[in-house]
Amino acid sequence: MKKVLMIFIFIFMTGLFAGLFFSTNLSEENSSGLSGLLLASFDPVCEIPAAFVYVLISNMALTAVMVPAVFSKYLSPLPPLVLLFKSFTIGFCCGLVYVSTPDNPFLLSFVKLFPQNIFFIPAFILMAVVTFCISTSGSPTGQLSRKSGMSHRHSSVAALLPSHKNRLPKSGNPLIYILITATALILAGSLTEALLHQVVL
Repeated sequence: MKKVLMIFIFIFMTGLFAGLFFSTNLSEENSSGLSGLLLASFDPVCEIPAAFVYVLISNMALTAVMVPAVFSKYLSPLPPLVLLFKSFTIGFCCGLVYVSTPDNPFLLSFVKLFPQNIFFIPAFILMAVVTFCISTSGSPTGQLSRKSGMSHRHSSVAALLPSHKNRLPKSGNPLIYILITATALILAGSLTEALLHQVVL
């Protein structure tokens, strides 16, 4: 799992720098249009509870895209792709802030972008690592049937049984605690972003 974690951190950094590079190399027209939309989203147009619900739903929906990977190893590319997308958007937004606000890009980034991502970044990395590990762990049904000397007929029946239950972490499994930690980080990040949404610069 440590190797997978290092690989996913590399994927995150790749997406982050790709987003920065892409945003800083846009044409002036596209850059001004997108930065205008980004800066408009920073305006406090709703109250803290509404902002919290919106941010929470948007981030939980993105993590939910990773969930199907736990049911099939063929969907294992989903977690790294979602992580790459999330890191790309973070880098892209930071790049737009730097390009569009030359006077105080660091202040705007530290107030509007940086605090919540302290929670979101580890949360998405942990979610991606856990779902990927579950997806690629495989079902022990086939191995169990071979070890117990089951007949070919019984092995075929076992192969037809839903194997995704064997992939899901049981209570007491460390993966459960990692998922709970990641969920708590998303909640903290959503609350932080909702609170900072009310700050006017």
